[in-house]
Amino acid sequence: MLSRGRDKAINSNQINFDWVCANAESLPFEDSEFDYCTIAFGIRNVSDRKKALNEAHRVLKPHGKFICLEFAPMHYQNEIFTKLYDLYSFKVIPKIGSIIAKDRSSYEYLVKSIREFPTQADFKMEIKERDNFQVTKSLEAFKRGQLTGVGPGEGSVKTSLPDCHTDFVFSVLAEEFGLITCLATLMLFGIISARLLYVAYRENELFNLLVILGISIQFITQFIINIGVTLSIFPTTGITLPLLSYGGSSLLSSSIALGIMLSFSRNQAIALKFRERVMLVD
Repeated sequence: MLSRGRDKAINSNQINFDWVCANAESLPFEDSEFDYCTIAFGIRNVSDRKKALNEAHRVLKPHGKFICLEFAPMHYQNEIFTKLYDLYSFKVIPKIGSIIAKDRSSYEYLVKSIREFPTQADFKMEIKERDNFQVTKSLEAFKRGQLTGVGPGEGSVKTSLPDCHTDFVFSVLAEEFGLITCLATLMLFGIISARLLYVAYRENELFNLLVILGISIQFITQFIINIGVTLSIFPTTGITLPLLSYGGSSLLSSSIALGIMLSFSRNQAIALKFRERVMLVD
């Protein structure tokens, strides 16, 4: 098939191609190398469809397009059409194959593979999911970063990992600045979290305490889940990393929440000074 495609290209005077025979589940190309990736009547025949989809996504550039042409099973609500379709699929098609191509088994496999292939809607979901592609890329970023990172702007994960500037910004940080910077970031978040809990500990008013605890739990939980997702501890959730993830709504909500906490902390300090003055007067 590859030779026939090459011959057709030569006959059409299209010679600017590199012809490579490779496994669809392990393509011999670099990440983010192609603008388009196409497959026609082949994805149904690979041994591991999810691996093939992951590879296709890996070699595509950001915003590249994956184009797939494939048969899909038909589902009729009318029972008569269903029986006619089954009759045509399992009886007529193999018979035609045995008469014309002298190969009944191949046409029986054709029908079976089409029936076992997911519907268009399900296959669309498979393409979107790509079998934890994001988490795999995230872990690779941590491995490449090691202790000191590859350098600012030198990381490659941001060119192939979707949502790297929001959900997986910590992976970019790990690759470009290394484990030491990641630990320092975790320490800073730990200090902020401890401070939030300390503000809650000092509060005496019930309403204020509930507000402070709500903000503290939301901030700490969001931070833990985001880091856990990048390390494959939790499933991908779409939760951003407070103060670091790109996006106006995320940064704005985090800033407002911390601003409220600062206000409570300031009021506590003012109330404490007032009580000290009252005690001195007494």
